[in-house]
Amino acid sequence: MYRLTGFTRAWRNYLYANKEGNYNNCEDFITRVQLITDSHEQILENVLSENRSEELEKACLEEIEFQLENLIDLIDEFIDYYFRNNSEGISKTNSPKEEIIDSLRKKGTADALYLVADEWKDLLYKMPI
Repeated sequence: MYRLTGFTRAWRNYLYANKEGNYNNCEDFITRVQLITDSHEQILENVLSENRSEELEKACLEEIEFQLENLIDLIDEFIDYYFRNNSEGISKTNSPKEEIIDSLRKKGTADALYLVADEWKDLLYKMPI
């Protein structure tokens, strides 16, 4: 079990409050984060490989950027929700949007957001209609 921070709690609430949102799609988010994670792992394997391929690394970096581009609308909608509903825990140095995008590039906060989205998706499928 993991502990919700103010930011991940806001993310969970956002997922709950915006079930019908234009960009709120747990499966899409989870799939895209998984593709980003897979690309990170391929880059690491490639770096450690005897036959290192710059082409593979370039393709993986392009995949990461492509997936991030397709998450920007969802991130923007979440950040708008976050600012309207939660003023505590907002970084004064970086925007929350930059923090999320950086963490998706590097693996960080994104892991926590992924776990919350995955849990929410499971709950969503178990809810009676």
